[in-house]
Amino acid sequence: RHLRIVLDAEQFRERRRQTLEALSERMASRVVKTGKEIVLEPMTSQERKIIHAWLQGHPEVRTYSQGDEPNRRIVIALK
Repeated sequence: RHLRIVLDAEQFRERRRQTLEALSERMASRVVKTGKEIVLEPMTSQERKIIHAWLQGHPEVRTYSQGDEPNRRIVIALK
């Protein structure tokens, strides 16, 4: 029998989620303004999921991942 334990020191996960959401908004605005794709730094699957989910409903941009682990990155592009 296994027990899963999640350790969140000093609310790190929540602060990281907020940081990624803010980054997503800034980068989406930049893509809309410039019309050029932006490739973000490599991230874990959990971090990529946060950005994909946050921008999923955005009317002007889309997101997709490219590359192979551990260097998989998110690309934010115009729809």
